[in-house]
Amino acid sequence: MLSDVLSVYVPLPPQNLERLMCLPAGMVYTDPDYGQMINGIDVYTLRRTIRQAQIVLDRQLPGFCAMLRRDYGVMVVLTGYMLTEWLLEFVTNPDRLGDLRTLNTMLPRHILWDTLPLIISMLDDLSDGREAWQAALTTLLLPLTATR
Repeated sequence: MLSDVLSVYVPLPPQNLERLMCLPAGMVYTDPDYGQMINGIDVYTLRRTIRQAQIVLDRQLPGFCAMLRRDYGVMVVLTGYMLTEWLLEFVTNPDRLGDLRTLNTMLPRHILWDTLPLIISMLDDLSDGREAWQAALTTLLLPLTATR
């Protein structure tokens, strides 16, 4: 199950993640478990290692975007800079998290379900800050997998 895979990256057990993914998307942001995930993000490490994360993602994202185009017919242009800056903006402004649903027009829910582990694993090659980036990415993308 997806929740089993994601529980490796965040401080919640799979059953709590599964419950969050079954909630209507708008309710995820106000859930105490989701608040725990947001509060647990290591913003200091994200800021300190942002350049390294961008380099790693810039190596991985072209192949990921090509796979989205080939397998799902979805055209996405995404760079390491775009993804890391977007992520950092939302984790430092949690009052804007609900805007993610509106901004996410590129990837429908079923594609996120299929590709979320792959998206997170793109950061496996990051030597410093890997856990912080994977936890933050998991946390921000999780509500986009929820019922809409």
